[in-house]
Amino acid sequence: MGGSRGLMGAEAFAQLRAMVDALLAKKADCAVDGVSAKSAVKLKTARRITFEGAASGSALFDGSGDVTVTLSSSAQAPSFLAAHPPGSIYRETTGRSPAAEWGGSWRLVDSLDGFAWLRTDSGRSDNFTAAQFLAAHPVGCIFEWNKATNPGAVYGGTWVDRPSVGAFLYERTE
Repeated sequence: MGGSRGLMGAEAFAQLRAMVDALLAKKADCAVDGVSAKSAVKLKTARRITFEGAASGSALFDGSGDVTVTLSSSAQAPSFLAAHPPGSIYRETTGRSPAAEWGGSWRLVDSLDGFAWLRTDSGRSDNFTAAQFLAAHPVGCIFEWNKATNPGAVYGGTWVDRPSVGAFLYERTE
């Protein structure tokens, strides 16, 4: 897996790297009144750079040199994402997007109670093993997603269609 980068995902890491590179380029390309700076002056007040979500970490940056942010990832993120594949709906009561803690892309959808989040990213195939999905959804569990496909056809187990308004509900019976 190679450190915390493996859980973060290559695409997210590439975006993060591009943002850091852009910040460093701005430092090098600073110009005042059309004159480029050959060196940077240390900031009066150091600024904290913080990353949150599936990976988190922070570092102080004062402009005097490069900084390295060591990112740590939530050990539960892969299991959470396996339990909530793209097209599934996650319900909670805080109004905070699951992306903040677990990663993935989510969209708030209409709900009669609480907050309902639809997972919209394409996901990674290694996040969705049948064993992880079934472990996260024991017998008696209700699974909700935007597909008319019985989860048993995708992940195994026996699932019964339940009445629903909007999304499709399935209960695991075996």
